[in-house]
Amino acid sequence: MNIELELSSAQVMNYISSHWPQIMPYLPQSLIPFEDDFSGGAGLCTNPELIGEKWISSRGSRIFKEAELLEGFHCLGIQNRGGSEYLFIMWLKTSRKFWFYDQYVVFAGNGFSASKKRTRKRLNKALLNWRKTNRDVLYSGIDDEFI
Repeated sequence: MNIELELSSAQVMNYISSHWPQIMPYLPQSLIPFEDDFSGGAGLCTNPELIGEKWISSRGSRIFKEAELLEGFHCLGIQNRGGSEYLFIMWLKTSRKFWFYDQYVVFAGNGFSASKKRTRKRLNKALLNWRKTNRDVLYSGIDDEFI
């Protein structure tokens, strides 16, 4: 469960839309709440039963890229890793995959630059790449790079 605001899965969409509203036009109206005890993720998804157990992680893009999915699959939420939280977003549209994973808050330690503002900028960069290319867009905030 999300430590910062103790959000339930149903509240995650409101939290995400208030901090990263640019994602909203890309999402379908009907998403189902889910919680993933394995990854510590909570969010909304078109088909929660399809979520791979390692997709919600810093290296999840590689596994997600190879996964067989239904066209129109969407999943997004917040992952609590204990000392930090991450925004994750993934979908399959027009036979292309989008995967985004970025740390936006750190609860312990000094010198970390994670912030909602930084994640907003990174998400904008990934969405721009989605609009301007015909390729899959896989972005890891851990390495600040497209994969």
